[in-house]
Amino acid sequence: MLEKYPADRSVTVEKGFQLNRDTVSYAPYLLVKEDIIVGSIGLYSDMNKDTVLEDCKIILLRFDEDCTAAAHANSISCQLSGIGLLAPLKPEELRKAFGENLQFV
Repeated sequence: MLEKYPADRSVTVEKGFQLNRDTVSYAPYLLVKEDIIVGSIGLYSDMNKDTVLEDCKIILLRFDEDCTAAAHANSISCQLSGIGLLAPLKPEELRKAFGENLQFV
């Protein structure tokens, strides 16, 4: 069962770096739109103190084939700086959007 976090700043993320190896379906933090799970996120709070969810940084976006297919079937899009995250990535679009902040390995 999915549960939307309350907007009263009562949800905190544990201090320190938390390695996230969970699959999308078992992740503690999910991206959901129109009751469809689009993917999951990994969060970083602070090295020294627990942090309220709204003040954390997203350090990981994870999508899987089932979630991507469900999003496409329901015409749901997910974008970051104008780049469609549920479509095949095009290096030229990434370079244009992120410039020197992006490195291909």
